[in-house]
Amino acid sequence: MSKLLRFSALLLAAALMVGLAGCPQDDDDDNNKDTGNGIDYTSYSDYSIRVKNDSSKNLVAFLGSPGPDNLISGIPKGGTVHGLKKDLRLFPNSGSPFDYILFLVTEEDYLANKNNLPSLENKPFTKLYAYHNVNSPNALVYTVNGLLGGNSKIVLQNSTAYNVELRNNGRDGSIIGYSRPENYNIEYFVEPGRYKIFPVFRTFNNALGTIVSAFPEYPPGSQLAGRAKNVEFSLDNRDREYTIDVDDFVSGINITAGAAFLIIQNNAFTGVGFWDGGTRQITEAGGDTINPNRDMTFPIFMGTLPGTDDQYYDSRELGQIRIGPSDNRRLLDPFTFENNKIYRIIVYGDVATGNITFSDITYEREWTF
Repeated sequence: MSKLLRFSALLLAAALMVGLAGCPQDDDDDNNKDTGNGIDYTSYSDYSIRVKNDSSKNLVAFLGSPGPDNLISGIPKGGTVHGLKKDLRLFPNSGSPFDYILFLVTEEDYLANKNNLPSLENKPFTKLYAYHNVNSPNALVYTVNGLLGGNSKIVLQNSTAYNVELRNNGRDGSIIGYSRPENYNIEYFVEPGRYKIFPVFRTFNNALGTIVSAFPEYPPGSQLAGRAKNVEFSLDNRDREYTIDVDDFVSGINITAGAAFLIIQNNAFTGVGFWDGGTRQITEAGGDTINPNRDMTFPIFMGTLPGTDDQYYDSRELGQIRIGPSDNRRLLDPFTFENNKIYRIIVYGDVATGNITFSDITYEREWTF
C-alpha cells in the first residue's frame, strides 16, 4: 500500500511540473503576448518606440533592415498603442541619439522567410523614419496606415539625396511609406481607392538637434505657385499599380518647412514643457520635456489656407503659449511666428521660490534644410 501511495505522489509531482512548465512566465509587468510562433508581441512599458498599428496585419519590426541581428519585436493588429522592446544592444541608454528606419514586415512574410530575412529588403509592409532619444523618452506614437495591406500597389523610386515619406491627403497626412536616398523599386501594397500623395523630406538637423520636415512647393510663375507639390491618382480594378518617382518633385522647386521653429533653452532648476493652449507639444524627435541646462527645438506648423490641403499661411500667431513644469505653466504674451524662421526663448527659475521667468522670444536665424 505504501508503494502505491509513493507512486501516486510521484505521478502528482510530475503532473504539477508539466503544468507549471506549460504556463507562460511573465518576467515583467508588461502584457506578454506570444502567438506560439516565436514572435514577441509584448507591449513594453520601458519601450524603444511606440507604434499604433491601424492595418489588418500582425507585423514584425526591425531596426534599419530585416535581419536576425536587427529584430526588435512584434506589433499586433488592432489599433492600440504598442510599446516595442528596448534591446540595449540596438537602443543603448547612453551615447549619441540617432535616426533610423523602422522596417516593418508582415507576420506571414517573416515566418516564410525566417531563414533568409535579408530577402525582404525590397518587400517591406512599410517603413517609418524614426528617432532614438537618449536624453529623454520618445513621446511620439508612430502610426501604421490602415490603407496598407491591400492588393493594389504603389512603387517608389527615389534617385534623390533626400529621405522621403509618402503622405496621403496632405503634408500632415497618414504615411504610406518611406525611402532613404537612392533607393529603388520599393513596393507598398495598399487598398484600392483615390490617393493624393505628398512627398515630405525628412532629415536630422544637427544644428537644431532634432528631426525636421520639409516639402516641395511649385515654383514662382507656375499655375500652382506656392502650393505643396503632390500627385493624385486612383487605384482600381483596371489600374492596380502606380509608380512615384521622387525625382519629379525636386527639379525647379522651392523647399519649405511649412513651419517656424522655437528653441527653448532651459536655464531653470527643473524640467519644463511647452503647451499650445492645453496641448503639450512634442518635437519631431519625440521629446517633450527640456531638462535643466538643455534645450529642445519645437516646430510651429503653419496651418493650411481655408479650402486647401496644399497651401500654407506665411505666419501663425500663438495666443496661448505656456511654458514651465506641469504644475507651474506660465502664460506668455501672444507671439506671431513666421514660416522658415528660427526663434529662441530662455527659461529661468529660482530654486528657492520655485518662480519661473522668461526672456523675450527673439528671432535667431533663417531655417535651411
